[in-house]
Amino acid sequence: MRAASRQPLPSCASSRFHTSRNASDPPRNYPHHHRNQHHSHKILAPQSRVKTYTAGMRNYWACTIILAFLLGIAVDNTFQKQLFSPVVHAQQNPDLAGIEKLHRLDEQLTLLNDPKALQEEWADDAVRLEPGSPVDIGESAIYASDVRFLAQTPGYAIGSYKPDIRDVRVDHDWAFEWGLFDVGFRESANEPVKTVHGKLLRVLHREHNGDSKFARIMVVEN
Repeated sequence: MRAASRQPLPSCASSRFHTSRNASDPPRNYPHHHRNQHHSHKILAPQSRVKTYTAGMRNYWACTIILAFLLGIAVDNTFQKQLFSPVVHAQQNPDLAGIEKLHRLDEQLTLLNDPKALQEEWADDAVRLEPGSPVDIGESAIYASDVRFLAQTPGYAIGSYKPDIRDVRVDHDWAFEWGLFDVGFRESANEPVKTVHGKLLRVLHREHNGDSKFARIMVVEN
């Protein structure tokens, strides 16, 4: 590469040989001059080869980078489809049947206002996070919290409950979902019905019998 960076002989070197003769004199042969010219071609040749080689390598690396980028996109999409598969209907994914069953059960049990019945939808190690309340860890703790709340607010009842699950993603025995909800309730028998809108984030676990249970729930009111 160092030889390729050398420059050919300056053009004034050849003009110095021609200035000493007349224009009418026949041309003379200067072997050493031709040797210089021939030598200059030898010096220039590696430069052209370097330019061609550099351009070829640049095209090679450009194609390699593009192919690697496209391959990375394909692998990432395949990995995401295999790891987390968005599902909407049980007809498209049999694993969702247990999840939809839990959704229907949640709507039915919530309207019963019965802490004992609500235990059916919780996993043994479930955790519930609600605003303004301590963290309930375990099915028994959730049950005790519900019983205590109803004892402190006699006449409280939920009259309507409409969850709107926007997305469900399944990974083997686990599922992750988020959505919105509307709840109509009264604080006592003589109070008018109030409506609350909120957001929820839930983690579901498929038990050994195939039924899905709520393992983690976080609820936030708007």
